[in-house]
Amino acid sequence: MSKKIKAGRAVGRWDVVGKSGVIGLHAALLKSGQVLFFARPEFPSHNWSRTGDAPSPNDNGLPGDDARLRPDPDDPDRIVPMEDATLATIVSTSGANAFEPEAAPVLNNPFCAGHAHLANGKLFVAGGDKKYRVDDGAPSMTAPGLDVFREFDPSLSPNGWKLIGILAECRWYPTCVLLPDGRLFVVSGSLDDQEWFIGHNATCEWIDFDGEEPQVDGWQFLACLAESWPYICYPFTYVLPCGRLFMFVKDRAYFLTLGTENGKEKWFVEVGPRTKGHPAKQYPNTGTSVLLPLLPNDNPDLAYSPEVLVIGGGGQNVHPHWFYYEQNARNSCLRLDLGDAGAEWENSPMTHSRVMPDVVLLPDGSVFVVNGCSKGYAGGPAGVGPALASNAVLDPELYDPMTRTWATMASASKPRLYHSTAILLPDAKVLVAGSDHQTNHGKEGYPKFDNRPDEFNRHISQAYEFELEVFTPPYLLTDKPRPAVANHAERIDYAEEFLIEVRNIEDLGIHQISIALMAPGSVTHSFNSGQRHVGLEIVSKNGNELTLKSPPNSKVAPPTVYMLFVVADGVPSEAVWLQLQQSDSDWPDGPAYTSPATALVAPSTDDAEVWLDASNGIEEANGVITKWRDQLGNHDVTPVLLYS
Repeated sequence: MSKKIKAGRAVGRWDVVGKSGVIGLHAALLKSGQVLFFARPEFPSHNWSRTGDAPSPNDNGLPGDDARLRPDPDDPDRIVPMEDATLATIVSTSGANAFEPEAAPVLNNPFCAGHAHLANGKLFVAGGDKKYRVDDGAPSMTAPGLDVFREFDPSLSPNGWKLIGILAECRWYPTCVLLPDGRLFVVSGSLDDQEWFIGHNATCEWIDFDGEEPQVDGWQFLACLAESWPYICYPFTYVLPCGRLFMFVKDRAYFLTLGTENGKEKWFVEVGPRTKGHPAKQYPNTGTSVLLPLLPNDNPDLAYSPEVLVIGGGGQNVHPHWFYYEQNARNSCLRLDLGDAGAEWENSPMTHSRVMPDVVLLPDGSVFVVNGCSKGYAGGPAGVGPALASNAVLDPELYDPMTRTWATMASASKPRLYHSTAILLPDAKVLVAGSDHQTNHGKEGYPKFDNRPDEFNRHISQAYEFELEVFTPPYLLTDKPRPAVANHAERIDYAEEFLIEVRNIEDLGIHQISIALMAPGSVTHSFNSGQRHVGLEIVSKNGNELTLKSPPNSKVAPPTVYMLFVVADGVPSEAVWLQLQQSDSDWPDGPAYTSPATALVAPSTDDAEVWLDASNGIEEANGVITKWRDQLGNHDVTPVLLYS
């Protein structure tokens, strides 16, 4: 069921391809080639929209969901929607049933969790929502998910969910990162799923999978999160080739180095450069971020040199009140060279301003930015509005990291605002999904809010968007031949030479070949913590055979499954899957360079059971935090500016 929307060799093409079944606000590409979507149970149900003054069924593509409309127990003549018990779906991206959702039952509410791929290719999901409901039958039961971690096993799809452990902390809006030794790093979030910036969790923990049962292997308070309050949700976090973690939160870079203190593992935090003159980038100012491609180089000092982008976001910090519904978003694209000790943030602005954008690394090294809108902020009460943002940006943009320039692509057909996602597929196209409760403000049955027009976002026809769109980049719309991988290794070690066969490479007239290892994406709330582009060295070419060299270590490419793309004269093949085998890692060896960092001035955290709980008393005056109260009492802090 393909419907062509826009086409053009230079600007790409959009196709509406199917349905997601649930709102695509969490999306992860699995090693099976399927995409897992998951959402939340809520009222109203995912299966209906309000196009007038009465609810109407909305086809989400999931068989049987129309039956969820039922008579009102208090008024049998009135039809109302049931709360939706379907939290997750699995969608194949190829074959006869492509883009037709199938229910993937999950018990613990995964809404607003964090997720990342494990070393074995399974998807790890940490935290979620405290909300639960119990219907008449057990299949409709939804349990709280704030403090659990679970996995989804693609080999058992669609019944791949399994509860595998309990977190040290409740976490709502956390970030998850696969570490070089195969452990999982989980950071930040909230102790409760409450609005208005209360209960934020200024801790991290790491989880070990070596034993019979996964378990929390360490826990730590991070003062940098306390001092970034209230903009600490879904911090942008990456493993760097030097072994450090890079973390961007609020408006500043931090560098975390794993070491030991008193015989225990500890992350030592240094402060990096601040994005001067730019507001916070975390929720609700939601921007996005991506680590640029890590590429080999004949000069060892330049090989796999990391750079990071921080893109878009709200135009002004909004705490403590939502005053700025019509505030213009930012068009900034801030870039930082993480291999240069003296580097500062540089701006290569986009054409369009965007809050809630999504970013996707492509196999040819370019960066695709899509979704979002030009006014307002992320958020809004579940299912009923009001949306806090408007003026959807339908035109995606393509960034060239070499020239630092932007090109506008073909317009999408669907506005994608809050709770939208975008993810790279094995065929080198981009799947776009989601958009949630973006309309209906002021309609009958919905609450009214001061200072908001009744017809806000009236150009969007429904609150829930289930249609899936695929973007075909320009590199697949040329006359150039497309390479195809015929034979390849399925498992490789680090720093290993291995062979692949590229069909008819001699006959294609190819002038330039590059190889991209692409980690499968795992995206929610405008941040894809899992995506990673690692270029491979081509050692030699013999006819149709290429001898490649795998990444040097697990700091450059953490051990998990990857898609391997051959890019011939800018045109990528379809991906083949291979696994970087987990091996004894020399991580951590310490940083490969010295950042322009200073010691972090922070309150004393001698007790390992301290965490920030803003609901117990953040004190601020004139936009500056002066105190916060944790479980041990009050602590003075270095003044922290809340407003830009």
